[in-house]
Amino acid sequence: MGRFYKTAGPQFIDNNIYRPPWELATQVIGNIDQDIAENEAALLALSGQLKADSLKADQPRVREIISGYENQIDELASKIQKIL
Repeated sequence: MGRFYKTAGPQFIDNNIYRPPWELATQVIGNIDQDIAENEAALLALSGQLKADSLKADQPRVREIISGYENQIDELASKIQKIL
């Protein structure tokens, strides 16, 4: 009986293995890095634009409002830097 036995033909699985699109993945990661850098630059540019003309009597309140915005900008910038 053994002399009539034939093994099955070999099936190579190289063509059937899933290959993720690495070029697309690197392009997506590059785009995300660029977006993060643009957001960080925009946030840092905002801090230079926080200026207000006010009366001397209103200076403490204006400074308080501006420092609140500066704190928010700093928090967002630190969150972005943690991502990087």
